[in-house]
Amino acid sequence: MWFLRKKKDEEVVHIPLERRKFNRIKNILTVICKRQNSSEDFKIFTDNISEGGIRGVTQEPVSKDEIIYMNILLHSIHTCVSAVGRIVWVNYLGKQQFDLGVEFTKIEENDRLKFKEYIDRFRMNVVHRGI
Repeated sequence: MWFLRKKKDEEVVHIPLERRKFNRIKNILTVICKRQNSSEDFKIFTDNISEGGIRGVTQEPVSKDEIIYMNILLHSIHTCVSAVGRIVWVNYLGKQQFDLGVEFTKIEENDRLKFKEYIDRFRMNVVHRGI
């Protein structure tokens, strides 16, 4: 799909629209993470989530393409899901804060279903409350 933009007296510019595989929801969750070959935990606090990954903030310096092991705490249903992910982008925000995107690379089917159910419930609550 393409978006066409034309300014007065200029040629037409074709700009590709971003196509997401999964829709995001704005939701704050705590994610306990570990790096490969490390026993130290660090936390990510999500800004938004989808069935394909998370976006969040951490105080831990991280690198693009780094693999992390995650336990995502689903507070409202008193459970967590485990997943492996790859950091697809990182932005330094200053004051030891890093904004990042993580794509799930491995998630067991039962955890994937729990996470999907959590997202679906959240969406239903938002629609039901009219938020």
